Amino acid sequence: MSPPVEGPVAPWSWHLVRASAIALALLAPVELVSWLIVPDVARWDAVRLAARWESPVWRVADWSFLVLGLLHATLGARERLGRSLRPGAALALADAAVLCAGVALGLLGTRTAFTFGL
Repeated sequence: MSPPVEGPVAPWSWHLVRASAIALALLAPVELVSWLIVPDVARWDAVRLAARWESPVWRVADWSFLVLGLLHATLGARERLGRSLRPGAALALADAAVLCAGVALGLLGTRTAFTFGL
């Protein structure tokens, strides 16, 4: 694991990426078992998802997995961009594109998770 670096990436970002990785490592086995191992994967459809999401616990668990994954990916991509590009317009444009994509996917996933089947 690389230590936090000084420069274009904020130190809080480094710590947040590591914390989200730990949370994802704890949530991923639960998600994999509940989605792929316990039920028959061939029988998954929208009706089965709606039945699963009747429970607020599963909605929040699936939503938090999505949000943590997007947070981890967005901050990790920003960190890599900060190390790969020189400060300037190209870095600002790439950074804005990554942030916009992360926010857009997060909003779309949030809308889906909390309005699906209602």
